[in-house]
Amino acid sequence: MITLTTTDVKAFRQANRYVVRLNRDGVKITLIKERKRQDTGPFKSDSNDDLRYELNANSPEHNRDKDACFVQTYPGGAFKALTLLMRPGDTLYFSARDNGNNYLRVAEIPVGKLDSAYHPHYNGLHADELTVSIERNGKMILQDLLLTYTVCPDNTARAIKAVTYTLNA
Repeated sequence: MITLTTTDVKAFRQANRYVVRLNRDGVKITLIKERKRQDTGPFKSDSNDDLRYELNANSPEHNRDKDACFVQTYPGGAFKALTLLMRPGDTLYFSARDNGNNYLRVAEIPVGKLDSAYHPHYNGLHADELTVSIERNGKMILQDLLLTYTVCPDNTARAIKAVTYTLNA
């Protein structure tokens, strides 16, 4: 969960790309704005690189068995709606979920269609989704707004990854 400041809200509204990472440590949001001359506000910089603004928070509500990373290069209407609804003091809750159905689960990808060799995990597809909820003054004003989703096999392109734990003796 992230409680927004005035600067955070301005950064969300000025950003034209974003990355949301959810892991066992919490949530990290990188808001990116393409560099233009004489930018001001939270994106002010003398560099020629794209401008970045980062928010980090512990996220106890996130599923600790999975890591997720969603990159949105061209945010759509849902992101714009989120930026218009948010206010300083609001709390954002991000969630990553596998929202597949039986059509995706039983989909078979023929050998060689996605890469040159058969991969045993290509026997189904996954629909990974990034949602956000907004809490204001103790009331949930927006529940599970779908920001972005991806459909792909269980490979390195997948947004949600299972976390593996190891025990060291």
